[in-house]
Amino acid sequence: MEYAESPTVPLDRLLAELRVARQSVARERGAGRQITEWTLAQATLLSALEAYAAGLASAGHPVPYRMRDELAMRRRLAGLGGVPR
Repeated sequence: MEYAESPTVPLDRLLAELRVARQSVARERGAGRQITEWTLAQATLLSALEAYAAGLASAGHPVPYRMRDELAMRRRLAGLGGVPR
């Protein structure tokens, strides 16, 4: 199927990567261990959130409020201050 106007960013792929990253963090939480430091799964989730938010913006879509808030929270947890980039 061909679209007259295709998005310049593969949002479906970015969303799939975001879902996989969320699942990894959920598995960490469900493993029963106390997580006290920044983990690779959390860093991957932050990167996936950043990429999806950038993809939405480049496609001309707004970033949903909940995602914007989660992004700010995860930036703070990573020591990035929660400042939008």
